[in-house]
Amino acid sequence: MIFPAGAHQLTLFDSSSGKDLLLLPQPSGDLSFGPLKKQIDKPVISQVFGLLIFLVSTSLLGLIILPIVISEASYRLSQVKKETVRVVKNEPSKPKTIQFADLLGKVEFEPVPVPVDADFGIVIPKIGVNARVIPNVDPNTPKVFMAALKLGVAHAAGSSLPDEDGITFIFGHSTDYVWNVARFNAIFYQIKDLEIGDEVNLFYHGQRYFYKVTEKKLVQPKDTSFLAEPTNGRVLILQTCYPPGTIKERLLIFARPISVLGQAN
Repeated sequence: MIFPAGAHQLTLFDSSSGKDLLLLPQPSGDLSFGPLKKQIDKPVISQVFGLLIFLVSTSLLGLIILPIVISEASYRLSQVKKETVRVVKNEPSKPKTIQFADLLGKVEFEPVPVPVDADFGIVIPKIGVNARVIPNVDPNTPKVFMAALKLGVAHAAGSSLPDEDGITFIFGHSTDYVWNVARFNAIFYQIKDLEIGDEVNLFYHGQRYFYKVTEKKLVQPKDTSFLAEPTNGRVLILQTCYPPGTIKERLLIFARPISVLGQAN
């Protein structure tokens, strides 16, 4: 117990031993609990403040993680659904490698939704991408390409167009920040899940250009040596930042054309 200043002493006497045991302050008047109240209030305030910080932090963490969880869960569920259909129909699994013969001639195309822009658009059925491609964007000027990425993904200025030989280079961000993964510039967030043999479609001037993924590669941000490599025909390269929500590295998806179909619907 806490006693106010100026209190008298109080002696405790042990009758069994006949000795004084302890001297305690004896109050000279009414007991004051003011100091005790202050000692109680400070920890309570700290606990409440700490609880508020915890709740706010947890809420912010939820806002950051929830879009990622939703995006990943949606993709995984779609893959489970496709695999279930494949097993039920007794269809063969997709090969993990691409042979040269796989790139020749007509193929049976996977149904795709109507492109958002048939004049220049990209559709990747596996990961649900259906976006506009902004042509001739300078990849070395952030102000320019960031404005383009608000509208879709960007075709690098100087690279080939889908109806030309050479490299067609299309880039986007997986996202600018991890908490924006579900926003406009996260179109290429899921290309990390593309595998050898997966389908990529470009629509250009009403024509559908069909590609199969042939390679995946991680490079440093300033590494552009892949653009100088001999192409031997047409090559599509998709680029995004990796890991998602960072600018640590660049993920490249290489694809080769299969054929060109008629007018887009």
